[in-house]
Amino acid sequence: MTTSDDTRPRDSAAVDPDGAETGRGSGGERRVGPYRLGERLGAGGMGEVFKGFDVRLERPVALKNVLAGRQESAVARRRLLREARAMAKVHHPSIAQIHDWVEAEDGDWFVMELVTGSTLRQVIDGKGALPWRRAAALGAEIAEGLEAAHAAGLVHRDLKPANVMVTPAGRAKILDFGLAKGSAATPPTDAPAFDDDLSATGAGQLIGTVSAMSPEQALGLPVDARTDLFALGILLYELVTAVSPFRAENAVSTLARICNREAEPLETFNPDLPPAFSELVLELLAKEKDQRPVSAESVAHRLRGLLGESRAERTAEPTGGAGPVGDGSSQRVTRDFSSSGRRSSERRLMALAVLELASDDPDDDEILLEEMPAFQALVDELASVHGGHIESRTGHRVVLCFGHPIASADDALRSVRLAVEAVRRVRGDLEEVRARVALHAGPVLLLVEGEREILVLGTTLERAQALISTVGSADAEAPPIVASGEVERLTRDVYDWGPVDAPGHPSADLGVFHLLLMV
Repeated sequence: MTTSDDTRPRDSAAVDPDGAETGRGSGGERRVGPYRLGERLGAGGMGEVFKGFDVRLERPVALKNVLAGRQESAVARRRLLREARAMAKVHHPSIAQIHDWVEAEDGDWFVMELVTGSTLRQVIDGKGALPWRRAAALGAEIAEGLEAAHAAGLVHRDLKPANVMVTPAGRAKILDFGLAKGSAATPPTDAPAFDDDLSATGAGQLIGTVSAMSPEQALGLPVDARTDLFALGILLYELVTAVSPFRAENAVSTLARICNREAEPLETFNPDLPPAFSELVLELLAKEKDQRPVSAESVAHRLRGLLGESRAERTAEPTGGAGPVGDGSSQRVTRDFSSSGRRSSERRLMALAVLELASDDPDDDEILLEEMPAFQALVDELASVHGGHIESRTGHRVVLCFGHPIASADDALRSVRLAVEAVRRVRGDLEEVRARVALHAGPVLLLVEGEREILVLGTTLERAQALISTVGSADAEAPPIVASGEVERLTRDVYDWGPVDAPGHPSADLGVFHLLLMV
């Protein structure tokens, strides 16, 4: 068993999924498909991480070159691609977003949102223990991100301070789902092992970071969502004590402590912690999975309760965390952006359109890969025609906003027009695939600081993402366009909508409508 230093990104981070060709552009610059490769940010268990630039959309990204050992067989590569697609469907402000997957001569590349800020590892190393309120606020954001991943059937398996970034706005973002796995899966025997300062390499060994492992991981047993909860307990423990609860002089001793020794009471290091906080952390660190909290959602709820916040308040008033890193206050971003002159915040009604490409054969992923460039080019064209702002582009799904940068009375109407044309064009121009669209209108927060604008979509985006799941399969009987009651109300004078109220339909009780007389 060998060890190596943690060389993950330090100044900016975040990265993971999707594929293309590697080559040289003008001036000798290195290209990975449409992405220009920049400075090396670091390396981890999956490969090297680079800063990059998307020359099509003119935005910075992060790219990770998947190590050859992670893709040495066709089975391993298909598994990576399948997991990348699953992760691309997880949309949450506490998770770094996947943009693309590129297949190149030197291996597969994940393309992700570039997240700037400091990792929690850097924060702890530089500032020591955080005030418990700040730790609880960050922990709640992390738990909510895990909740979204677990709902998609994914387990991170390597949650640790080096894999959580705190953005300049103070928000926690989970990075590097490179070791993520379906919740019912057993760690593959052909994957490399650890990737941290207490980590081992070699086939057929454990997956993850030794000091952040759960007992079931240490014993090589199947993992599920409760494995991430144990890691969250370790992370919270370290945030308020600056001490890793099970860390020992070597990896073997650390694994033994994880399996056999209880963590020292938090009060030993920090006597000012609320008993309820300490009790929650000890529950998360239970050796038996069944003794841990039932879900990441319940953990977030309890942490919010300790801070005197409800989940509804948190989502209604989006935040970037509880002030600067190391600050014990619970000030919300809406207040942070309320000073006169340079900073302001504005709530506005905005329409969102979630477009997704689906194959006629749900088991055939290859056709989606073939038609994806044409689909994305079509969406770009329609966005320019109908005035939609592309907020995110992840795999076979695109989210567009209507009402930014300038709000208009016909934002919802333009979203429907784009949806209708997208469905018609895909049916007419692309083979064996269909477009499905979900539309929703709701309040968002626009934060302005100098020349910078930040859209906080919050629950409005969550509702739009939930609606797309009600569209169903891509067969001919499934309505290709659904909308919330808000969009139906704003556009009923122009378009005919019918309620989706079939008994047993997943959207029957959500006030969802589908467009009548379509195409």
